[in-house]
Amino acid sequence: MEEKNFDRLILYFSDKIRSALEKVSIKDQIQEIRLRAEKPLSVTSFGKELFITENGGISSSPSIGLIVGKRDVDYSFKAVCEYSVHSFQKELSQGYITLPGGHRVGLCGSAVIKDGKMETIKHISGMNFRIANEVKGCADEIMKILFNSKIAGTLIIGPPLSGKTTVLRDLCRQLGNLRKVSLIDERGEIASVYQGIPQNDVGICTDVFDGYQKEDGMAAAIRAMSPEIIVVDEIGGLNDCMAIERCSNAGVVVIASAHAGSFEELDERKHIKALLDQRIFSQVVLLGNREKPGVIKDIKEVQRHAENIRNAADYHNYGADGNYILKKVN
Repeated sequence: MEEKNFDRLILYFSDKIRSALEKVSIKDQIQEIRLRAEKPLSVTSFGKELFITENGGISSSPSIGLIVGKRDVDYSFKAVCEYSVHSFQKELSQGYITLPGGHRVGLCGSAVIKDGKMETIKHISGMNFRIANEVKGCADEIMKILFNSKIAGTLIIGPPLSGKTTVLRDLCRQLGNLRKVSLIDERGEIASVYQGIPQNDVGICTDVFDGYQKEDGMAAAIRAMSPEIIVVDEIGGLNDCMAIERCSNAGVVVIASAHAGSFEELDERKHIKALLDQRIFSQVVLLGNREKPGVIKDIKEVQRHAENIRNAADYHNYGADGNYILKKVN
């Protein structure tokens, strides 16, 4: 990440933690900063967990890492909640808070359950500051290979920290400079809207649906904005996939991302598999591992779809039969 963004992010930390992080020499290579109460301060860099010493040194050994106190965690928790925890109940029920700039803070602690659902989190014991990077040009290769002559439904997959959101953001920017795009930004990580204005460049012709649940945002976009393309991050559930099917039926191309470390793992995501069976996504991009975030590992086309799958809602009647075929893109 850019050093100036790192310096802004560490304002959410206590003086002790901030002082150590200010001295770190690899600020531009850090993807996550983790606080765990009464445990060493750590960061993630290219998939490796490293520990930070009091003087900003970096080590693979936790024994010399700066110990994070419960007060340090409490300080950061109050800071990311803007010192008004009750105003962030929706975010707390989801287990994360999105900061200006698109950085996401994951939280762990004791769940408060009401009517069978998690209402909030108390006694916060750990925080993971996941750093968002706006990397313009990182989707150039995908644009060149896949979208040279026609925009087609595309699914971007990869394991955690593989750069899915970063690549999707740049795709949104490039496509939004050419076509009418609706971005469904449920967690605020892509556009980083602040007081109604996207802080990240997501394209001149991109309309942002910030904070909408994915299915609601897609429905609203089709009704109100007549998009040619819908961009949505981290799909997976039945409601997401049924909403994507409705987009396809309305003639809208969907560009989306999902968690999967390999093409084979897609068969375990039955609702996504139903979309592939129907060729709603006609191409799948696999990103590299944690050591190579944002790097394309492979691209494949979906060759054919199953005749016995009518829609995503019917998928459970048939099971995973391997109906779609993936063929490598030359």
